[in-house]
Amino acid sequence: MSYMRISNYIQELRNAFALFGVDYKEKVLGKSAEGRNIISFLLPRMEVSNLIMGFPHPNEPLSQVMMMQIARKAEQFQNQGNEFWFLIPVWDIDGAIRNQDWFLNADSIVEMVNGWYRPAANRQVEWDFPLESGGYKHSSSLPETEIIKNLLDEVHPQRLISLHNGIVGNAYCYISQGLHDKARDLSKALQLSGLDIAEEPPVPYSEVIDLGLFRYLMPLNRLIG
Repeated sequence: MSYMRISNYIQELRNAFALFGVDYKEKVLGKSAEGRNIISFLLPRMEVSNLIMGFPHPNEPLSQVMMMQIARKAEQFQNQGNEFWFLIPVWDIDGAIRNQDWFLNADSIVEMVNGWYRPAANRQVEWDFPLESGGYKHSSSLPETEIIKNLLDEVHPQRLISLHNGIVGNAYCYISQGLHDKARDLSKALQLSGLDIAEEPPVPYSEVIDLGLFRYLMPLNRLIG
């Protein structure tokens, strides 16, 4: 499977919104560390407020597949309330640009390894939120992280959805408790994508909800504590 260059991917989202009659507004939330625009698509009149973020890690292009499915299906959920969906197609855009050459030939492990870019832990946008715990304090954040922090403080979404993928050979999703019924659409989207889908979870302490759809059986604080 081939993914798209970042600029083409964002334009294809616009095209999908137009083709499928999705009402949306495009907004630049701010600038990345290298001066690129962090774009948001705001979809109004939704029942539940969602913040959905693509490329939380820059070497994870499956975000494109999921975002394109969201763009194609979003119109079905509009006119059901007064909430917004906030779609961030590329959160770590600087890193995604560095990776995009191998996206065009993602079936080749050689191309992927040669073009692979993953920033150091202290430069990863999803891991750099302010934190104060047990005598430890981290207050400075990357520009991309600060943008999402401010958006979270402003809109308080009911759901935060971060679109990850890993190098495990198959596609899968993890969900939080209480989202079983609505989350089955994620499994359907995976099945429509043409990707190989994981039938079993990658870790044993998981519950199988649907094909490629899992939930942790223990609280996250026990997993990371």
